[in-house]
Amino acid sequence: MAAPALSSLCAAFALSLSLVAGCTSDGPRPQGPRAVPSAPARGHVYEAVVRLGDTLHTLYRTWPAHLARSADLPELPLVEVREVENRGEIEGVELETLGWELNQQLRTQGRLRVLSDESSLVPATGENAPPELGAGPRHAGLVLYPWVDAAGRFCLMLEDAVKDERVAVARSNTPEPARLETR
Repeated sequence: MAAPALSSLCAAFALSLSLVAGCTSDGPRPQGPRAVPSAPARGHVYEAVVRLGDTLHTLYRTWPAHLARSADLPELPLVEVREVENRGEIEGVELETLGWELNQQLRTQGRLRVLSDESSLVPATGENAPPELGAGPRHAGLVLYPWVDAAGRFCLMLEDAVKDERVAVARSNTPEPARLETR
């Protein structure tokens, strides 16, 4: 009778050891709350656009001739703005809101002409109207890639689509203070 009880006791002991070993094999678990980057806010978009504008002003007093220009603002090159990506996989990032804010900031800054604005021009009528105004689809010479990085910063990369080269990169300087996540 002692043999079955002893084997049950040994089995229970072995099971408890394997559970303990499994729990501790990953190393110590962090205690308390951990820092999680916060989603960028409107101020981050503004800061990144200002930094991009400053860089572009330094690089180009006038834009290269190979870039497609706006029909109604010929001094401005056309830029295609891609959708904002959440590369940092940060919770709470509102990509559509950030994209809308980015387009608004680009319009306000006035260094680039957003392609979607150009495409929405009403075709001109009359003898004196420029023929290219509203004359169909246009292609941008510049492409702007926006994303949120793992630190919660709003980042921008401007690429020359004609020459297939990077023009400038800008990001918001400091993310919001990290919020604490408790489990």
